[in-house]
Amino acid sequence: MDVSIIIVTWNTCQTTCECLQSIVKQPSKIKYEIILIDNGSTDDSVSVIREKFPNVRLIENPENKGFAHANNQGMKVAKGKYFLLLNSDTLILDRALDKMFVFAERHPEAGVFGSKLLKFDKTIQPSCFLCPSFFNILLSLFFLNSMFQKNKICGRERMGWFGGERIIEIEAHSGACLLVRKEAVDQVGMMDDRFFVYGEDADWCWRFRKSGWKILYNPAPEIIHLKEHTASAAGPKMQHQLYSGMLQFIKKHKPFPVYILSCMGSAVWFFERGVIHLLRALILSEGRKESRVMAGVFFDGFFRSFRGWQALRYRQETDV
Repeated sequence: MDVSIIIVTWNTCQTTCECLQSIVKQPSKIKYEIILIDNGSTDDSVSVIREKFPNVRLIENPENKGFAHANNQGMKVAKGKYFLLLNSDTLILDRALDKMFVFAERHPEAGVFGSKLLKFDKTIQPSCFLCPSFFNILLSLFFLNSMFQKNKICGRERMGWFGGERIIEIEAHSGACLLVRKEAVDQVGMMDDRFFVYGEDADWCWRFRKSGWKILYNPAPEIIHLKEHTASAAGPKMQHQLYSGMLQFIKKHKPFPVYILSCMGSAVWFFERGVIHLLRALILSEGRKESRVMAGVFFDGFFRSFRGWQALRYRQETDV
């Protein structure tokens, strides 16, 4: 088996079927298997997928155990030389699987490979990034990361200066599409399932690099990632979970005083945006209700940040 494709789904029946269809309709010279882990969906995902894709190996969880835990379940039963972690809201384009495999075979020094992610309109979606840090949070407090996205310092977190059109060694890549060498996983270990969702990809990439494996970005394989198209499904509290994962990473890998500073930075970040949405609710004539809701979410995040990453964690309200 060349590649084991591992997909985690939770109440995303339609997009998951589209993802699977994009894989099976592609002609491929490699031997692959598809392992799908359903994290306790309450829609008809399981029955529909079982009927439409009988060759997919389906693992059913009675509850949502998180993105990292579910991927680990898939890797434990996978038979491939490589594991391809693939989000359920992705579409494989133009023999991308073959391009990933050939590139990985040519670079035995690398354990992890990222690919070009595209938005719904097929413009590039940033997928390479630097691991969470207090400095990155500090940049966002002053909105420098958004005002100067292409600057190598201010736009460092999302690598806004990088156009995504060349091969490059990177620090981390989005877990939406991540090809990992099994040999490297055997050495480094699987995902840390203490991360529910967000932060687990950065943590994994950090550990691979610490063990001497390179992480390479390859622009040849192209994958549409519908995150921007379906972001509303996760709800406004997605920002809570995002910062929870960032703070959890910092607590695990950085000195404790840095973690405390990062929690304070997170609180200020939420407070700033709460004020902005509150002003919008008071001043603007349209969208007042939405602005009030968002203001409440951000002010809630402000208070929760003082209690650390656990207080920002939303298990049941985050779509993974």
